[in-house]
Amino acid sequence: MGDAAGRMPPFAAEIEALLAAMRARFDGRLVAVFQPHRYSRTAQFKSAFALALARTDRVVLLEVYPAGEDPVAGGRSADLLAALRARREAPPAELIEDADAAPEALVRSASEGDLLLFVGAGDIDDVARRTSELLAQPAGAPSPWREAFLRGIGKHLSPDTIVTIDEPLGPKTTLRVGGAAEVYSEPANT
Repeated sequence: MGDAAGRMPPFAAEIEALLAAMRARFDGRLVAVFQPHRYSRTAQFKSAFALALARTDRVVLLEVYPAGEDPVAGGRSADLLAALRARREAPPAELIEDADAAPEALVRSASEGDLLLFVGAGDIDDVARRTSELLAQPAGAPSPWREAFLRGIGKHLSPDTIVTIDEPLGPKTTLRVGGAAEVYSEPANT
């Protein structure tokens, strides 16, 4: 489950800490939407992930984000689902293999007062954004938040400040990886 000293791996410990903090501050149902990163990491640490995710009231798994890696035995999200379900006090859990279908499925299964926590790597930020937009608006209506946000923030920034929506962060990082920022800003000056 952990390293040679029996410690939980840092990324699983971070998930556990996030979920524990949310549990302490939130009385409603916690729903973790988790996308594991890399098949090899999922295979090696699925028990630690299952332990961390057990702090929720419901778990929705997305398929592993492979980051260029080929599947390995025991490293798919279905394997993590089996490890989670094998726990004595496991929350209800499911796997949504098609990330494109995930936002609609999450909205259909959400209850009033749920807190959806999107955790993981890969394209989960897109799933989170699309789910949030679906939850925030009536079916078929355009999302008004972007225009209102940009109008409101504009009066607080210099005219030379760059503000964009859904800005890819990969080109701005040393390792050239990262999802999109929902709102990105480059200040023109202090």
